[in-house]
Amino acid sequence: MIEAKRLKGFTLIEVLVAMVILSVGFLAVFKASIQSAYTVNAVQQRQIAHWVGLQAVNAIIAGTIKVQNTEHKIFKTTNMLGQDWRWSAELADTKVSSIKRVTVEVEEGGVLVGYLIQPIGQDE
Repeated sequence: MIEAKRLKGFTLIEVLVAMVILSVGFLAVFKASIQSAYTVNAVQQRQIAHWVGLQAVNAIIAGTIKVQNTEHKIFKTTNMLGQDWRWSAELADTKVSSIKRVTVEVEEGGVLVGYLIQPIGQDE
């Protein structure tokens, strides 16, 4: 009788189990990569919206964008980095009559506040 030599190596079941374990690991890495990409994009959008808000607050303080008085809210669109950003701004009185609060709200970006200081004796 001829004895069959036992070949060294992995059985089909062992290979399939190893492939399942590797695929689960690769899926977890892929999911983490996708989540990271979404997070980076969200942070980038918030940062750009913040820049738009800062630009608007500074333009109002510098006087290049006029907000008539504390009763009116203005609505504008700014193009930054290839995207159009809608924002609104309004003035509000403070306890000091020569200081107005400038509030700019950027769509999907939050609210920024600045202060417009008018020299004493200057008309609005």
